[in-house]
Amino acid sequence: MSLPESTRTRLNQMIAMAVTTGLAAGVICLIGWIADGTQFHRSYLIGILFWTGLSLGALGVLMLHYLVDGNWGHAVVRYLEASARLLPPLGLLALPLGFGLQEIYVWADPVRVLGDPLLQHKLPYLNPGSFVLRYAAYFVIWSTLAFAVGYRRGPGLNQVDPGGKEGRGALCAIGLVVFVVTGTFAAIDWLMSLEPHWFSTIYGCMILMGMVLAGFAFVVAAACRMSRHLEGIPVIPAAALNDLGSLLFAFVMIWAYLTFSQFLLIWSANIVEETTWYFARLDGGWQTFGILLAVFHFAVPFVLLLSRELKRSARRLGSVASVLVTMHLVELIWLVVPAFHAGHLRIHWLDLMAPLAVGGLWFAGFLWQLSSRPPTKLEGVPA
Repeated sequence: MSLPESTRTRLNQMIAMAVTTGLAAGVICLIGWIADGTQFHRSYLIGILFWTGLSLGALGVLMLHYLVDGNWGHAVVRYLEASARLLPPLGLLALPLGFGLQEIYVWADPVRVLGDPLLQHKLPYLNPGSFVLRYAAYFVIWSTLAFAVGYRRGPGLNQVDPGGKEGRGALCAIGLVVFVVTGTFAAIDWLMSLEPHWFSTIYGCMILMGMVLAGFAFVVAAACRMSRHLEGIPVIPAAALNDLGSLLFAFVMIWAYLTFSQFLLIWSANIVEETTWYFARLDGGWQTFGILLAVFHFAVPFVLLLSRELKRSARRLGSVASVLVTMHLVELIWLVVPAFHAGHLRIHWLDLMAPLAVGGLWFAGFLWQLSSRPPTKLEGVPA
């Protein structure tokens, strides 16, 4: 299915605007890199993790859709594919982090390692060489899954190959296992190792679930908005919207369950080595972020998504999904920055500019993917 010329023109304008925004923010970040390389690398980590989380989360939901072949996924499958297919360029955009590992991770600094017996004990796993190898392996595996799962045969791009459903389902069953394992280890490598003296057995699953929630929320928000404002993009029926809202509600619940479980177990055990992680994030002003997450990442979406009427409205469901995406960025800042500034609230302008720089290019790629493989009623969306 080809999009109307007016829609293609509008999408091209949006792509140009996104690229311009990304490049302009990138130039500002480059100036920040020259002025303070340490801060740049720490902020750039937030930007890469945020957008990688959206694509990775979309990949997980895409495989879930193809595994269960649920009608809920037909309305957003093209959006999921467009997001997941951006994992390869994200792997390349993350390369600057390799030049600042010592400025981000204490275990990458040989001097710090020599004076710390615990870091020496973890050296076989936490060292720059193995970190870079695992980083490359993660993106190769995820990129392969994204393109293998989204591959379609047949006379048209928008046509599903009926004979390939069984094979695709088997691939997604294996892929989801690989997705959970690699995603959990990536969360440990990129986030938990910021504070290598602290550990949590539920942390990797908690972070991965946050990415799935944010990735799906972005797709729902994009689908709701684009189907309402762009000619030629099929309008999502109320029944499909209700299903998307119900799944979004389930993901909110799972994320909240994992997050609260970690907090409850660590707080009730009251072990100094474990509670310090929360003290760094619930003191000196950081408790504001914790309250924001409790209210707008869980409580408000939980209450709103109970409403069947809201879930059947594209405008209102899209608004709730947009809030969840924003809260994911707030959560990442809350997870990353206190590792360097524990006990006092400090947000650097690069913490916001770096996500904008990466996001401009990411969003341009998302729109380009969507314009080349647009949503269509052939996906099985009920009329």
